[in-house]
Amino acid sequence: MDQSRLDEAIATLRAVTARDVVAEDGWTTLMICYARKGDRVQALKLFQQLEALLAAELEATPGPAAVKLRDRIQQGEAV
Repeated sequence: MDQSRLDEAIATLRAVTARDVVAEDGWTTLMICYARKGDRVQALKLFQQLEALLAAELEATPGPAAVKLRDRIQQGEAV
C-alpha cells in the first residue's frame, strides 16, 4: 500500500466490501488504508460496520486479527 496510492486502494476495497460484505480481509485492509492516511476515526468506524455486518449476516464476531488491528488503531500505533 504505497502512500501515494491509498485513495486508489480505498476505492478498490470499497468496491470489494460492497460486493462481499463479510470479506473480513477486505475490511481490515481498508481499515489499514484509512489509518495510514491519518483517518483513524474512519478506520474505527469501519470496524464497527464490520462487527455489525458479521453479527447480522453470520451471527459471528470479527476474528482476532481484526480485533488486534482495531486495538492498535485505537492506541495510535502505526499499522
